[in-house]
Amino acid sequence: MEPYLYHGIKWNNYDLMIKILKNGYILPRCMQNEEIKDDFNLFNGTKYISLSQKTLIEDDREIYRIAYDNFIYNKPMFVLDYKNIDIIYPNIFTTFDKDMMSVNEWQNMLHNDDEQRYSDYCDEVQTKDKISLKKSLLALGIPMKHLEDNYTNEDIKKFLNNLKKVLEDNKINVPVINSSIYDCADDMEHIKKYSLYM
Repeated sequence: MEPYLYHGIKWNNYDLMIKILKNGYILPRCMQNEEIKDDFNLFNGTKYISLSQKTLIEDDREIYRIAYDNFIYNKPMFVLDYKNIDIIYPNIFTTFDKDMMSVNEWQNMLHNDDEQRYSDYCDEVQTKDKISLKKSLLALGIPMKHLEDNYTNEDIKKFLNNLKKVLEDNKINVPVINSSIYDCADDMEHIKKYSLYM
């Protein structure tokens, strides 16, 4: 079975990624001490964490939105072991259209913490539990193409060295992989193949 991929590190928010590494947990909003902007994870409520699993991707990409394509591929990501996470499979809400909903319906959906979960991404799963990196983290994904397109080699080297220090300081011994490769985390063989050597 493919690992779960955390897609909350949008917009290449490396500060948030490092904060999570130092904290040791991926937390739902209700457990966070401060508000973290998560504007496009619409169906999380306050108690849930959204993850992606690529095996759930539907072939018809014109009908279904895909979290992996939008929020994970070529972005920072956490690769998580499926064995240690209790998952809820949401009902796929394929006809979701914010413009057709009232303000009340929209707000209720954003903050809904009922057990009945919805999503408009075919590859999305959710968990109600905080995720321990110590128990579940298999790899950390860094989008090398994004870095190479936007930063100097010296800046990239400095960033990777700082990341390595954060991992060592927090006793996190997992490979760092290149998330700019589409199948970089499909299984442990891919994780090993696409590991970065810093």
